[in-house]
Amino acid sequence: MAGLQPMKFTVFYDGNCPLCAAEMTLLANYDHHSRLCLEDIHARDFSQRYPNIDLQAANQILHGQTADGTLVYGLDVTVTAWGLVGKKPW
Repeated sequence: MAGLQPMKFTVFYDGNCPLCAAEMTLLANYDHHSRLCLEDIHARDFSQRYPNIDLQAANQILHGQTADGTLVYGLDVTVTAWGLVGKKPW
């Protein structure tokens, strides 16, 4: 299995939400293999970098995106992200 790249998963979160921001901080602390990309939907250039993500929808339900561009929503994002950092297996 040498040479395989670990899955990269992007989590689009609400940086204005204290609970969301706290969870992203925890995820970042556990992400020792850089498998996650954590993106605040309120970042100034967010819409330019991620034109495929509807801000209004992302503000209502958690969005994630796999390396191949597949969108994931809600608890599936949480389960995927925590699984990639080796914590909270469900």
